[in-house]
Amino acid sequence: MIPLSKDEIKAAADRAEARAQGKTTTAKEFASASLTEGEQAAEIAKLAALPVGVYESKRVAAAERLSMRTSILDKLVAAKRPRDEAESGTAIALVKREPAADPVDGQEMLKGIIAQIGTYIFLPESAKVSVALWAVASYAFDSFFIFPRLRLKSATKGCGKSTLLDVLECLVDRPLIPSNITGGPLFRVIAAHRPTMLLDEADRYVSKNEDLVSIINAGHKKNGTVVRCVGDDQEPRAFSVWAPMAIAAIRSLTGTIEHRAIMIEMTRKPPGAKFRRFRADKPPAELATLASQAARWAADNQERIARADPAIPDTLTNRAADNWLPLFAIADVLGGDWPEAARKAALAEQHGDDDELGVRLLLDIKELFTADAMHSADLVAALNAREGSPWAEISYGKQLTAAKLGAMLRDFQIESKQIKIDGTNRHGYRRGQFEAAFAAYQPDTPLENATDATGLNNQEKAAFQDATSKDQGSVSELKIQQQKQGGSAGSVSKGGVEHYEGAADPIICAQCGGGPSTDPPAAMPTVNVSNGGKSGAWLHPECVRFWREDHKEAPLVPAASANVVPVRARVTIKEIVQ
Repeated sequence: MIPLSKDEIKAAADRAEARAQGKTTTAKEFASASLTEGEQAAEIAKLAALPVGVYESKRVAAAERLSMRTSILDKLVAAKRPRDEAESGTAIALVKREPAADPVDGQEMLKGIIAQIGTYIFLPESAKVSVALWAVASYAFDSFFIFPRLRLKSATKGCGKSTLLDVLECLVDRPLIPSNITGGPLFRVIAAHRPTMLLDEADRYVSKNEDLVSIINAGHKKNGTVVRCVGDDQEPRAFSVWAPMAIAAIRSLTGTIEHRAIMIEMTRKPPGAKFRRFRADKPPAELATLASQAARWAADNQERIARADPAIPDTLTNRAADNWLPLFAIADVLGGDWPEAARKAALAEQHGDDDELGVRLLLDIKELFTADAMHSADLVAALNAREGSPWAEISYGKQLTAAKLGAMLRDFQIESKQIKIDGTNRHGYRRGQFEAAFAAYQPDTPLENATDATGLNNQEKAAFQDATSKDQGSVSELKIQQQKQGGSAGSVSKGGVEHYEGAADPIICAQCGGGPSTDPPAAMPTVNVSNGGKSGAWLHPECVRFWREDHKEAPLVPAASANVVPVRARVTIKEIVQ
């Protein structure tokens, strides 16, 4: 379109104004006053040149003149206004690697990438292999259904996380390395450009932003999308958030992110170790060459990468296997020693299920819980003081609290109760409450203290057997004796196995709710409750005084001489005495 002169713009505006004022009376005059496309553009340009306040006073009349809604006019005028980069920013411009002109020896290429990483950063060999494979895989990530986040983690500053991101920026496909980002811009830039996101100092802004966390998690899978309403009609639209992402942070991020990542643990270089200083303003030409080679190699081997079905080591299960599959595929297509090196790196870098906060919590409690019972405050203090654990920064950089601990343990059906220790009665836990969770989530836990299908551990079985043998004789005698007392514990035969109905509650203290201590359960007094529908209830010795204060009318009898069955209702008696 040929731009109009100033006089032509003025004449077009005058005709439009005359039309709006009704000065055209004939069809010929109306036609001569109507705006052409060029004149309409000129009118919008004139309005865009006005100060904002002046435009606001003229926009309604101008919209009528141009036969359009004011909202449309506002958008057209805004598009014509000159933009201040300080206010509007600059357009996203990503580096698209030009593939190398000649075919690439992939094995030598990966050796070169590992060597360059080792030139600037202190990392174990397994970590360098993992990072190099991930960088090459960024050129072929669309060949996979799941692509892992690369999580760079260290205990302190000065371990090279930012430097490694700078090196990756020179190696990966379409890198974008913002210092800060929120959920909205993240999904918009991914949907529009599909970059390789490199997020530095993520501990400052990721975990506190649930919207950002959900987008990062969704982008772990190829079908990951977020839904937003767009346009004047607020139409719901789906946006893809599928993109490679490396995340560097000192603090532990939310477990959902780290469970979707290959973890690279970084430390400060040892004394005397020498590394070349990396200058991001003058990156070495070798990195650009390697990036170009990676682009060519990925393009040449795209079909083989997409068809790859790598063997997964038996020790990698579930999410960890999904995370490592793309890197195994790259290594298998590379050939040579790299398939074995990739699997060794996976075994060296993996942290297994211990990275899940809940299981990690159980592991730490198992090591710290050396007494029969602990108050919640003491257990929390011990967890927060544990070196290398995430508990001191679990809640957005703040320490674990008793309330947070209780919420996490409730997922394992473990509840705190009032427990008296050294004369102080406060909320806490007994070691026996954890045994079933230890056995279920930590297979190496010895089963001697774990409960079986009867709900009793071996110690409790022995105590029950001892109590019944001393006071009631055999199980058959106990059955006959209780039937004579009114059939409160009559038997039911199912498949040849006898069960007792009307048995007492499990061996749980009626006052504090805790399980048996290391004392034999038979040494715990039994409370006879005459009108509570139960034949008896257990008490810890230290809880007897508190029970008596609250239940003065309820007599106490020793468990060993009480005519009650201190086991779960409908429990298999034969299983107990075996």
